[in-house]
Amino acid sequence: MKVYFEKTNGELVLISDKITMIEEAWEEIDDFLESKDFKSYYKRAWKVDDYTKVDVGSWTEFFRIYE
Repeated sequence: MKVYFEKTNGELVLISDKITMIEEAWEEIDDFLESKDFKSYYKRAWKVDDYTKVDVGSWTEFFRIYE
């Protein structure tokens, strides 16, 4: 699995490519948010083609999980 951060301009930044379980993907997202001092009050996820898109409340930036 791979986790990417999707910037406002659509650019993808690889967060991790060493994930074996979905729980690890959520941990990577939490760690990334903490490193940026961003407080997420919710998370929602939905399937888009070949990845899962994750909304953490920023409105313009998202995460992608590729399995």
